[in-house]
Amino acid sequence: AGQSYTLTYPSAIVDGGFMKTDSSGNLSFASAGGLKFVGTAAASGSGDSSLTVTGIDSTFDTYLISVANLVGDGGSTDVRLRIGDSSGVKSDSEYSYHASGGRSGASTARTANGQNQAQIAFSMTGDNIGGSSNDGFGMVAYLTAPADSAAYATISGTFSYLTSGAEGDADGGSFSASYGTVITHDRVNISFSSGDITAGRLTVHGLSNS
Repeated sequence: AGQSYTLTYPSAIVDGGFMKTDSSGNLSFASAGGLKFVGTAAASGSGDSSLTVTGIDSTFDTYLISVANLVGDGGSTDVRLRIGDSSGVKSDSEYSYHASGGRSGASTARTANGQNQAQIAFSMTGDNIGGSSNDGFGMVAYLTAPADSAAYATISGTFSYLTSGAEGDADGGSFSASYGTVITHDRVNISFSSGDITAGRLTVHGLSNS
């Protein structure tokens, strides 16, 4: 026969928590762990110059940034990644970055790099992102500094895209970047170097430590 138990509920609700019980049947809220959704922004298909997600703060030490199927209407172009604070998205010359990878139709390595730039850029060795509806850009990266950090914000991850002028030819690689001034960053922003975003999504999650 099944057992019967008496469960004692907690006196208050904790937002985002889940319930656990001890051996006496006392319920309490605990952290859900894993990924915590922060925000998302999707292209409306009607003239979005960029996508921005806010809500980054000191709750988490690390934030996961993902870009899915970003497509533009500007033809052969590049993707720009930036961070910002309560005053807006930062486009001053404080970004430094390096990317390395390859192209499916070439045997030589591809790179992208810059120092004291107005953005993090991804177009490698002249292989721009294509401008057709089939030429999407994708990225998964980690912002490894909380908003209250005394250190510079650093971002690293992987990315891929379909290059212009070579149907189905894929570029991709890994990158690392930093922003050279300490700010209370609360947002990330993605855009193309020219034209609007016609499709795609930018999403941010916080990574729990437990």
